[in-house]
Order: sequence, then C-alpha cells, then structure tokens
Amino acid sequence: MSCLKPHQMEDKVIRGLTLTDKEHLSRCEHCSTLYESILHEQQDWNSRLYSARASEEFTTNIMNALEDVEVEPAGSIEEKNMTWFRRTNIKKWVSAAAVIVILAWGSYFALQQPLVQQQLGIKQEQPDSWWATPMELVGYGIFKKYGELAHYPKIEAESNGITVSVEEVLADDTQILIALEITKDKDVNYSPHLGWEMNMEDYFRVTNSEGKDIGIVDNNKSRGMNEYKFVRIPLDTSNISDTIQITSTLNKLQASDANGEPIFLEGDWSFEFDIDMRKAMQQAVITELHESYQMPDGTKVRAEQLTRTPNGYRIDFVTEQASADVSEENPLYSGDEETLLYFDLANVTAGDNYERYVYFNDDDNRMTIRYRDDKELHWSLYFNAEQDMVDKPFVFHFKGYSQLASTKGEITFRPRALLSKPAVFKDQGDQFTFTSMTVSDDPGGEDEKVGILSLTAELKNNFAKDKWVMTDKNGQEYQVEYRGAMDMDTKELSGFKFIMRGMSELPEEVTLKRVTTDKTVYDMNWKLELPGVKEVPWELIDWEKEELKYRMNLVSESVK
Repeated sequence: MSCLKPHQMEDKVIRGLTLTDKEHLSRCEHCSTLYESILHEQQDWNSRLYSARASEEFTTNIMNALEDVEVEPAGSIEEKNMTWFRRTNIKKWVSAAAVIVILAWGSYFALQQPLVQQQLGIKQEQPDSWWATPMELVGYGIFKKYGELAHYPKIEAESNGITVSVEEVLADDTQILIALEITKDKDVNYSPHLGWEMNMEDYFRVTNSEGKDIGIVDNNKSRGMNEYKFVRIPLDTSNISDTIQITSTLNKLQASDANGEPIFLEGDWSFEFDIDMRKAMQQAVITELHESYQMPDGTKVRAEQLTRTPNGYRIDFVTEQASADVSEENPLYSGDEETLLYFDLANVTAGDNYERYVYFNDDDNRMTIRYRDDKELHWSLYFNAEQDMVDKPFVFHFKGYSQLASTKGEITFRPRALLSKPAVFKDQGDQFTFTSMTVSDDPGGEDEKVGILSLTAELKNNFAKDKWVMTDKNGQEYQVEYRGAMDMDTKELSGFKFIMRGMSELPEEVTLKRVTTDKTVYDMNWKLELPGVKEVPWELIDWEKEELKYRMNLVSESVK
C-alpha cells in the first residue's frame, strides 16, 4: 500500500480503516501523522454524542404495555443471523407504538453516524455513563463490569488556550487506563493531540506509596481513534500499594502543519492525583502458573501468573533469551514494533472453544510489555471472554505469533529477461516469482515515470509490513512501494506490483533486497491448562436482562 494524499485520508477517517490501512499506519510515520491531523479536524465537527432525552417513565411504560403480550418465534433467517417474532390479536395501538419505536431506533442510530451529524450540524455532548463511557467507546470494557473500579478525578490542565482533561480512569489490579480529552480555544489554529512522535514514558508515571515505579506506558504510545486519547500502563501486581500516584509532566502536544508535517506545541499540562487501589486488589483473583515452552531456537517462554478481574483477564509471561545479546532478534522478544499473538480458549471438559470479544484496537491479541532486564522480557496478554468461564478451568491454546523481523534476503536479475525467465526468490518461508518489469506512467496517477515489477507469491508471513529496496548497477537506490490486495486469511496476493519511484529508464541489472517482514509462526501448539476458582469477589451479571435494559434505554433516548 502506498502513502495516501490528504483527500484520500479524509475518506478513510469518515468511512473507517481497513486492516490493511491499520497495518500501513503502524509503520508509516507520514500517514499516521496525516491521519491524526485529519481525525482531529473532524472532531471539531464531531466531538460529542447526541443527547436527546425522553421522559423517565418511557421505558417503564413500554415494558408494562408489553408485559402480557405473548410472542412466538416466526422462524429464522440464517444468512442474517436474526429471528423474527409475530403476535396475533394484538391491539392496534401497541402495533403503532412498536412501529414508532422501530423508526425512532433507526433514526437514533442514523443520527449517531459522524457524517450524518456533520451534515446536519448536530453538536454532540459528552455521553452519560450508562450509554457510553470513554472506555466503552473504544472497547476497553463495559461499565456494568468495571464501574466499581472507575475513577473520575475531574482534573483539567490549561495552557496556551489548550486544555487537557482527565475524563475517566480505570484502575484494576493489572493496569491503569487514563482517558484524556484535549480541547482548544477558537484562536488556536492547530488540532493538538498525543501524537505518535511522542514517547509517553517521558510524560506519565505511576508510583506506589514508596515512590517506586510500578509500570511503564504500553508500547510507549497513546491510543484511541475518537475524541479521547488513552494512556495504558500495565502494572507490576507484586508492588501495588493501597494508594498509588499518577503523575503527568506533559509539556508538549503534537499537531500538524499545512503540509501534514508534525509540529509540537509547548505548554504546561502537568497534573497528579492519587488512586485508592484497595477495591482493585480485593476484586482480583491471582493464580500462580508454572508452565514453560521451548522454541525451536532454544528460547524458553515461561507462564507465571493468571489474574482474573471484573473487566477481564491477564496472563503474565517471561521470555528467556537464547542469546546473551538481547539486541539480537529472538522469538517473542518484541522491539518497538508490536507482536501479535494467536490463541484460542477452550472448555477443559467439553473441548469447545469459548467466544472471545475482539475489539478494533486488537488489545486482546497483542503482546503487552511490562519491563525488560538484561536477559528476560516480562510481558502480558490481556483478553476478555464470555462470563460462563469466569470461575471455570479452561485451556489456553497458544498457537503462534507474528512480529516484525529483519531479513538479509536479496536477489539479482536482469529486468528484460524476466518475460522469458522469471526470477524466483525464496526468503523466510515465502516464495516470490517476478514475471516482468517495465518503466511506464505511474498507475497511481502521478505525473511521472516509475518502475513497475509484476509478481506472484506463495506466502507464509504477513506481507503488509514488508519493506523492500532496489539498487541498480550504478548504486542508485530506489525505495519500493507496492500496490495490490492481499487476503489476510489465505495471504494470497491479487494484482500485485512493486513500484520504484525515480526510475526513468529500465536498468540493465538490479538487486532487490527484502529489509523487513512481519514474520508469522503458527505451529507452537502450546496448551496451558488453567485452573478454575471456587468463586470470584464480584457480582456476576445476568447479561440477557442487561441486554434488554440496554436496548430499551437506546429506544427511550432516541425519542426523548
């Protein structure tokens, strides 16, 4: 995927990112900065959720009206995974009310779409906690589950016309999640945010009562794709005290200039506040683990601890390095790039797979680094699952992982000879066949000549993060872009071409080097049998009743 122009990125902001888009943003500083800039401009129009209200009695009246109404299933439509219901001999006014409710519900969801709100000029308001907290908006949890562990310190730090507000803090025994909202006065020309150029470890600390650091910012970056930015800090569970302190020394914010280039706005947005952790420690069930797995290269991965909380689970692992040089690339030892983990959860007795909630931020299949030392990497995996497995034993089936890896693979060939003798290149378990190469007009529409290399491939790894470079006999180097589509399940490439900018004539001979790839391992087959617990120190929720309340609240809110 090549870099996008501002009008193309604006379309991505409005319509949403594909998986390929997210992969590209994760490795392209230019596009990620442009995305953040356009996103924050859109937020000037789409900064609040619509908050019309009906009477307090609306839900009660509807439920009372339907209390004695018998319903029966009228069959199902498998394609849409939905069930239709019918009612005979129902009063006409109930039918009319149902129609109004359905229409209002549909209108409500239409009004929630940012593009519709922008076109209608609707100003959104901060959501009520029962509708959508900042954590709920990005899938970090459900307030009904984590509410007792939520904190609202009402902190605002203002400097140079820009205000940073702490909107919500989720503190359980495994992590601190801070939801921040950044607003600006009308005379501030830029849209400030916590950008990818900023190292969050420089600005946020969590310390215990003895002043000891008990966590570092996850991946050293902030997260969030709406009006809130999130700072996530995994905690060292062995060093949590009854009270912990969160400190911000934030003195700059990132923005973008007219060309989309990152700039920094200086100011003083420092703050600090304490969090009472006694409830969080009470509502945690910790199980010690003593399982390990050895990778083919000798690297050992050790499972240390499973922590259950009302908001989800965390398994703590340690990667022991096979090499004394931790700068070398080793399996499950991630650098700045994120490592994704592949796993299933299964019922011990029945062998059935438990359903996992998968949020767009992919936090439940991402390696979260807690800290490193000279020989070991201490990391965790957060995940959520259905409530029926909260107190039961289950099997954690660790299948594999993918992480960015350097490669020294290269191939030299004569471009004009490819039509008669395609060049075959094998690297990291992947095989590429280069079938033709020409110099012609840019297929992306730019007014320039480019080199175009056509290829087919049989892939084992995820190609989306690949980086390649081409060099001719004179030492001229060309950065390689690529165009086409890849099926993320089969890894099949469709209509794929490498694009070399600045190439005006077809070279006699070239060397193509693969610099990095997203190396994928899918044959670990490590099964951890995790014991159940007799009970958990929090109330389990009847989600069928909660779902009904939730849906009726949506309806009532839409017509108030």
